[in-house]
Order: sequence, then C-alpha cells, then structure tokens
Amino acid sequence: MNYHQKLEVAENPNIAVSVLEALATDVDSDVRCRVAENPNTPVSTLETLATDANSEVRCEAAANPNTPIHILEALATDKDYGVRWRVAENPNTPASILETLATDEHYWIRCRVAANPNTPIHILEALATDK
Repeated sequence: MNYHQKLEVAENPNIAVSVLEALATDVDSDVRCRVAENPNTPVSTLETLATDANSEVRCEAAANPNTPIHILEALATDKDYGVRWRVAENPNTPASILETLATDEHYWIRCRVAANPNTPIHILEALATDK
C-alpha cells in the first residue's frame, strides 16, 4: 500500500484488527496516529501506541474513547502537554485523573478539564477561580 492508502485503511472502522495491529508498527507516524484514533483498535495496540516516541501518536491514543483508564492514568503524566490535553478532554477520563489535571501548569489543560462532563462540581468550583 502507498502512504495514502495506509491512511485510509487505518481510519476505516470496519478494518480487521490484524490490519490495525500491522499498521500500528508502520514507520510513518501519520499512519500510527490514524490507528490510535480508530475506535476498533484493540487495547493491546493502544497500550503500545500510548508509549510511541511521537507525541502526536500518544495524543491520538489519549483521545480514543476506548483507551482504558490505566493507560489514561499514564498519559495524564506525559511530558507533552498536548497529550495531557487530550486526556483531559477524553469523555471517559475518570474524575480522579481530572482532579490531577485540574492543577496542571498549562491553563489549556485546566480549560479542557473544566469542559469535561466528568469533572466533579468541587473541581469546577476551584477552576472557576483560576486566574
């Protein structure tokens, strides 16, 4: 497959898991990003992509609604603020992780925590006074 075909296949929600697993190891980070955002990517593959050297790939793994909590916990401490941002806006991020991210040094992340429907009232109240 050429580059564009790989991108199209990787984002197809009907593609076989075995193909997603193969594409998850592609040399091109754009292809790995598409695999990480695919809703049918298996957890074991998301675990691998969550540790990818490329922060964009980790961002997409953090945003995937099927990413398990233990992976979101690890990504919530990622050195790249973009990854933490995507954890903060993931609709499945639990309150315990959102509470940690509510004190992140980057205000963009705190903003995403404030917008997350899982954020408890006491955290929203604290964020309401955030400078």
